[in-house]
Amino acid sequence: MQTNLTDVTGAVTFEVNTITRYTIDITAQNYQPRSGYIDINYDDLEAQYWLLSSNRFSFVVKDKNGKTAFPDAELRLNTVLLGKTDPRGVLTIPIPRGRVYDIEIKKAGYKTLSE
Repeated sequence: MQTNLTDVTGAVTFEVNTITRYTIDITAQNYQPRSGYIDINYDDLEAQYWLLSSNRFSFVVKDKNGKTAFPDAELRLNTVLLGKTDPRGVLTIPIPRGRVYDIEIKKAGYKTLSE
């Protein structure tokens, strides 16, 4: 079993044998763990894995057709104002996963969304 840490760019290199299947297990603080398999043939192989944050969530607010972003839309979680969306209609905030929340999105001139 080989273990290594990523560098500042998030990359890591391993020496491997050809024609071998490897199991990849990735862990990082404040991110959900990730596992996968890589089959090595005769060529060098690059693999890329994205990690999902355990405590951050991004809300993207757009019109019902998904085309127009809504900047400055207020977002409330359990009645607490968390902030407003940026010019791209995005608000990223720390939220613990695995819980149920009441979400409310408001923007002047539009119907309030409650879910």
